[in-house]
Formats: sequence, structure tokens, C-alpha cells
Amino acid sequence: MTVVECYEKIGNYAEAKRRFSRDERIEKYLRKFLADSSFSMFMQEIEKPDYPNAFLHIHNLKGLYSNLAMDRVMGCTERLCEELRDGEPKGDLTVLVRELKECHGQIVERIETLLQESVAEESA
Repeated sequence: MTVVECYEKIGNYAEAKRRFSRDERIEKYLRKFLADSSFSMFMQEIEKPDYPNAFLHIHNLKGLYSNLAMDRVMGCTERLCEELRDGEPKGDLTVLVRELKECHGQIVERIETLLQESVAEESA
């Protein structure tokens, strides 16, 4: 899988390419994205629930998605940020959290596949 093929499912490749110039740099930041704990921390805080801390983590995650041009999940994170901005959510977050889990899981899966195939190519 190429970076272009990876981005077909997760976001806007042209924007990522504009920001990072080279596919190797995009891959570098995708690796860093996988190592980031914002998603897992958000999930921990939302389950407690500790809404102020959940907001901090979802806001950070929204920034990561945005910086990496992962447009597919931006709407969900924006809505979660708005729901949690004032502390207590205005409504039920179940659907939004489920949507985030699904999208984030698909993004992680695509990135992991890209990176595994990249390592395999380098080894060959």
C-alpha cells in the first residue's frame, strides 16, 4: 500500500502532501500518530466519566487529525469537542463515541498496514 492508497480511506492526501512535502515525512508523522495516547486517554476519561479531561484529550486528538489531514474523522471530533466544551455534555454521547471508535480503528488499521508493507519492502 502506498501513502496515497492509505489516504484514500483516511483523509486528504493532497493536503497532507502540501503540509509535509514528501511521503516519507507523512509516514514519519503517521508513526508518531500511532504512538500518541490521546485516543486511549479520551476513552478512559469518557468512561469514568471525567468530562473536563475527556475534552482536553478529544481536543488534542482533533488537532492531530487536522494536522495530518485525516478529514474522515474531523466531523465526529468537532461534534465531541462542542458537546464537551462546557464540561457536562448537552446530550447523549454514545453515537458519537461509537463513530469515533470505528473511524479511529479504521485509521489505525490503514496506517499499520501501510507501515508494515513499507518495512517489508525495505527488507526485500
